[in-house]
Amino acid sequence: MDDYLAFYRRVYGVYLREARLLEGKDTIGMFLTQQPEGCFPDEATSTYNLQLNIGSPVLASADLGVGKREMPMPRGGFVIVPPETKADYDVYLDHRIMGLGIPTSYFDNAATDLGLSGPSIESLLSDAHTDAIVKQVVKECWAEANRRLLRGSLFIDANLMILTSRILSLAAGRRSRAKTVKPALLSDRHYDLICQYVDSNIETNLRMKSLARLVDMSEHSFSRAFKARTGRSPYQWVIDRRLTRAEMLLRKSKMSLAEIAFAAGFSSQAHMTTLFSQRMGTTPAEFRLVLS
Repeated sequence: MDDYLAFYRRVYGVYLREARLLEGKDTIGMFLTQQPEGCFPDEATSTYNLQLNIGSPVLASADLGVGKREMPMPRGGFVIVPPETKADYDVYLDHRIMGLGIPTSYFDNAATDLGLSGPSIESLLSDAHTDAIVKQVVKECWAEANRRLLRGSLFIDANLMILTSRILSLAAGRRSRAKTVKPALLSDRHYDLICQYVDSNIETNLRMKSLARLVDMSEHSFSRAFKARTGRSPYQWVIDRRLTRAEMLLRKSKMSLAEIAFAAGFSSQAHMTTLFSQRMGTTPAEFRLVLS
C-alpha cells in the first residue's frame, strides 16, 4: 500500500508543485499542490494523511471515513485521515494544499507517551480544524526538508512527535467535550422550516451556518440534531434535495444541462453529473434521452 506522497504522485501528479522528503527514523513524504475545484477521491494508504490549507479559505465537503459532510476549510486549517481509510473531497474553489503522510509508528509512540490506550483520531474526522501548533510544526517540517538535514533526523523526529501528540490531544479534548454536551433535538416545526428554506433557496450556495441560525443552534449542535432526525448529515440531505430538483427539471423542463445544474445549486454541470451518476447509475444526459 502506498504512502501519501506515492499515492498523490501516481493519481494527481498533474497538480503536484513540489515534493520533499523528511529523513527521520522513517522517510516521510511531503508535497505542495495547487488543485482546481472538483471531486478528489483518495485511496486508502499506509499513513495518517494530513492536509494543511495554505491558500485562501475554500468551500468544501468531505468524507474522511465517517460520511460526507460540509467541511469548509479556513486558511491554515487542516484535516487528517487515518491509515487504511478512503477519503473523498468535493472542493468548490481552486486551493493550495500542503500534504504530509505520517507513519503509524509516530502516532503509536505519541499515544504511549500520553497514556492513551491507542492513537484514536475519530473525533477529528467530522470537521476541518485550526490549530497554531499543528500549522507551525507542519511548516517547520516543510522548511527542514529543504535544508537537506541541516538540523538532522533527531530534529525531524522531535517535531513529528510534537505534531502527533498535539493531534491526539486535540482528538481527546473533542471526545471529552462531546461526552458532556447533551444532544440538541430538531422539532417538527424546525425541520419544516429547514425544508422550506432549502427548497426556496436551492439554487444558492447553502451554508451550514445559515441553516443552524434558522433554528437558533450552533453549527455543531445543528449537524448532530439534524443527523439524529434524518439519519443523514445536512450536506448529504441537501445534495439529495438538489438531485431531486435536478431530476424534476430534467423531466419537466427544456432547460440545458448547465442551466439545470445551476438552478439546482450545483457548482457546475460536471459536479451535477458526477453526483447524479452516483445516485442514478446514469448521467443526466442519458436520463433525459431515455425520457424522450
